[in-house]
Amino acid sequence: MTSPITPGTYLPNDQLTAVKNNTDVRTALRAGFQPPRAKFTRTTTNTIASSTQPQVLAWNTPAVYDDAYDGSTMADPSGSGFTIQISGTYRIRARMSWAYLAAASSGFRYLGIYQAFGTFITGGSSIGSAITGIYGDPQAMVWDFCRWNNGAPCTAYVDFTTPLIAGTTLQTGIAQNSSNTLTYLFGTPYIWFAIKKVS
Repeated sequence: MTSPITPGTYLPNDQLTAVKNNTDVRTALRAGFQPPRAKFTRTTTNTIASSTQPQVLAWNTPAVYDDAYDGSTMADPSGSGFTIQISGTYRIRARMSWAYLAAASSGFRYLGIYQAFGTFITGGSSIGSAITGIYGDPQAMVWDFCRWNNGAPCTAYVDFTTPLIAGTTLQTGIAQNSSNTLTYLFGTPYIWFAIKKVS
């Protein structure tokens, strides 16, 4: 996927042909109004054992959407995460919700965003460092916690903007240490991972 850097150049008496309209004009407009963006969600339930080691969350495939002016390939076909195709500034958001469990009143629930270059870690495998206390994982780009909420699910959410170069890969890591196996909620309202190029 390429980005048009400069629009077409014209000379006096040039005709604005269909080809020029479709390549020089339409493509440049699409690049401006339909920037690369993609979103994953999880539509099936799953559980995560108690541990302080973040695990890669595998997303459902295909992605909810993965588009740009000339098509996008940010969403990994296996659901591992995103690969940046065009260098630029991106807004990255993710949400993770764990179901309520009365017995799981201790510990934390954790969501982190991890960055690499050109590689993905398989879903369900360990990523980053074990989490201690409230400081999260220093290997994560950004993270959020939530704690047991009596009678209600708990949700971690991240939303940040950062410059990224082409070839960068992004994945989510989740963890919890309640001493119980926890179910995480599923479906678009509760658990998702989204990215959009903003400049």
